Amino acid sequence: MKIWVRIFLLAASVTLVSILVTGVFSIRGGYRSLLDSEVRSLLRVTEAAASVVANQARTARYAAGPGGSGEQAPASTLESVKQIQGPLLGGGTELEIYSVDLEPVYSEGHAEGPPGAADSPELAAAAKGRSTYILRRPAGGLRLYLAASETVVDQTFVFRASTPLDVLDEFLRSQDLFLGIICAIAAIILCGAAFVGSRAITSELEALTLQAAAIGRGDYGGRAAARGAGEVAALASALNRMADGVEAAVNRLRAEKADRQSFIDDLTHELRTPVSSIVGFADHLRRRPYDEAVFSESLTRIHDEGLRILAVSEGLKRLLLSRTQPKVLQEERVVGILDRAAVDARARNADHQVQIESPADAGTLGVDRDLILTALGNLLDNAMRACPPGTVITIGFGRDGAARWLFVSDPGGGGARGEAGFGLGISICREIADYHGARLEYETANGGGTIARIVFPNLQ
Repeated sequence: MKIWVRIFLLAASVTLVSILVTGVFSIRGGYRSLLDSEVRSLLRVTEAAASVVANQARTARYAAGPGGSGEQAPASTLESVKQIQGPLLGGGTELEIYSVDLEPVYSEGHAEGPPGAADSPELAAAAKGRSTYILRRPAGGLRLYLAASETVVDQTFVFRASTPLDVLDEFLRSQDLFLGIICAIAAIILCGAAFVGSRAITSELEALTLQAAAIGRGDYGGRAAARGAGEVAALASALNRMADGVEAAVNRLRAEKADRQSFIDDLTHELRTPVSSIVGFADHLRRRPYDEAVFSESLTRIHDEGLRILAVSEGLKRLLLSRTQPKVLQEERVVGILDRAAVDARARNADHQVQIESPADAGTLGVDRDLILTALGNLLDNAMRACPPGTVITIGFGRDGAARWLFVSDPGGGGARGEAGFGLGISICREIADYHGARLEYETANGGGTIARIVFPNLQ
């Protein structure tokens, strides 16, 4: 079952139960109020009847006494009550008078015989001095019976009055109908509101579900709208932060994959070129007759290409060690690094000139000396390959505020920007820069040349 259906059913159930409970208690309160009013009225009726009976008893005794009509006076109050003639009450109220022994003394107004004393617990309670009422439903409808003990002149009697309670039956019927109508109207309105509210909440959750499913499929571009209830908005914000993190991680992995693929391509290129030269010269020597000059030149080339493979292997080993071993950086004099890189470049290629450009107070840099020399050597060799013999290549140091950088500049038209050179190409330079917390940058110089920089940011 969907969550919005559960929310709707829960809200609708709570609403209907609340209305029913409230309605039942309200009807019960109204019913009790009306019943109490009727009980008080009947209690006043018994008191009024007792007063009337007392007056008639006194009148009868007075009339039969000296100066009276000469009739025989009643022997007791009980006899006076038994001799009462005519109705004591009116208006549909029925009255009975009993002795304390629950012997019937007087009765009026009954369309049907009243319930006997043996079946009337209210009479027994009144005989003991407690006023009590009870509801009965004879053939004529609901009636209220109230019994109370009253003193008439000098003797106690039990008075029982009863009255029809059609008004209570009508009240119950009208209130039940009213409650039913209210429940129906409230159910329609409140259930509609519960439906709209539950759909509003769950629609936002469904949107978050779709967004999460999109992330699961690899679509990291979408973001959920942080709206609605506080918890839902917080969930949307959390999902967006997760999507940002996942997207950043995926982009980082893609970039790393691209870098590693570029590294593999550079390595393959670096190894293929000298190996092809070695195979070519070896096959050339194998096929031709011995010629000392040709053999000497070919073996020299084979030797040089072998040294090149060794250099590539050494650079690869240094790179792998830099990834697996703890980082060890030492303060090295900038001038010493530049001098050593320039000397090594001149030794590898005497056809180009290498000049150093650095301020006298260049100071030191925290670097791995061998790795940084490998990177500078690679950038210098790329520059030499991009320039004709005799070109002046510049290696140097610069700074701007907290940033420091080592650079290689050539006027030869940008060969250093992307061409793989001696060592492991541009990829190894970028890896070495990353190892030092630096970055590799390129800039087109005035006149069409290229400046490659290894930038160390925020150094103090």
